[in-house]
Amino acid sequence: MQRTFYALLVGIDNYPNPRHRLDGCVNDVTRMREYLEARHDRAGGFELAPPVMLLNEQATRDAVIAAFKTHLGKARKGGVARL
Repeated sequence: MQRTFYALLVGIDNYPNPRHRLDGCVNDVTRMREYLEARHDRAGGFELAPPVMLLNEQATRDAVIAAFKTHLGKARKGGVARL
């Protein structure tokens, strides 16, 4: 049985209030995607589904909920879903 690893990566640097802005969150999730893609074949027999990334303004409440349903919701018995 083929097992699949699903990843939802969310990185927000640009918060509306300039005092709340961050540096590095988008870079962190970009690097995590690269890490997963480079090593997925060594992750205990899991196939990596293309990770979904929501960055900055894309990462709305509705978009995150939708990604949970449409992407992470694809995980089946034996698979893995990670946020």
